[in-house]
Amino acid sequence: MPKSEPDPKAEMRAMLATLEIQAAEAAQLAMLVERGLKAETYAAYHEFRSKIGEFRALVSLLDARLGGLDDQRAGDLREQFQRLDQLVLTMVVRAAKSFFVILAESKVFPLGAHDLFLPELASLDEAEERLRRPDYAAAVGPSVLHDLDEARERLKLVLNRLPALPDFSGLPTLPKELEHRPTREDYYYRG
Repeated sequence: MPKSEPDPKAEMRAMLATLEIQAAEAAQLAMLVERGLKAETYAAYHEFRSKIGEFRALVSLLDARLGGLDDQRAGDLREQFQRLDQLVLTMVVRAAKSFFVILAESKVFPLGAHDLFLPELASLDEAEERLRRPDYAAAVGPSVLHDLDEARERLKLVLNRLPALPDFSGLPTLPKELEHRPTREDYYYRG
């Protein structure tokens, strides 16, 4: 018996349903970040960004597949997809603003924080690019773009205060005969 072809629209609906679940999970994580509990802020933001990464990966896949569909039903799926994407972009901006406002007030940062937060600038730039698209700009409103600008400015303030990790890759290495390789005797007390 021949195997039937999968219905691409049904596959898209299933992917959209998965996106909705991920958007709901991201919304819960965004609320934790926006509450700004200082002891949990780093972990909450990291978990939120991880969830957004999963969402973005599925968005890329769905966007590519939607490009192959051309009927009215695909148009409905595209609209639903765009609404979800707009919602998540808005969450990203608001959570980033809350997080970087708290971070800008912090006096102590984890080692490597500069290198950890530097990619967030690119993420905010990407969000702005998408939010300024004509099909998104009217739906999200100017307050989201204002929040995005504030998040970016706070992040820049933080990055300016933090040193980057040193790059040791260009340093010369010791010749093999000068390298000290620990032996068992190195670990014994010699007193």
